[in-house]
Amino acid sequence: MVIIIKKGTPEAAIRQLLAQLSMQNVKGGCVAGAESILLPLVGETWRLDPNVLQALPFVQEVRRLTPPYRLAGVITGRPASRCASCIEQ
Repeated sequence: MVIIIKKGTPEAAIRQLLAQLSMQNVKGGCVAGAESILLPLVGETWRLDPNVLQALPFVQEVRRLTPPYRLAGVITGRPASRCASCIEQ
């Protein structure tokens, strides 16, 4: 998951967000660009609700890098996809 932060956001707000994410087993970094700040996240990002993050006043955009259907196997403990020939055997 990647969070794009609006340029001009106070550093304290970004640090607080990263601290809150850390308590949810999600780690992040900070990459400053010309027009925005990028927060790449790793860890249990599937637990995060993008709509909640998007509602923060300094968040410009939230993007998932792994589609939710690929995570179904991770949550249930089963492989994410199986082919028909594997199931029949």
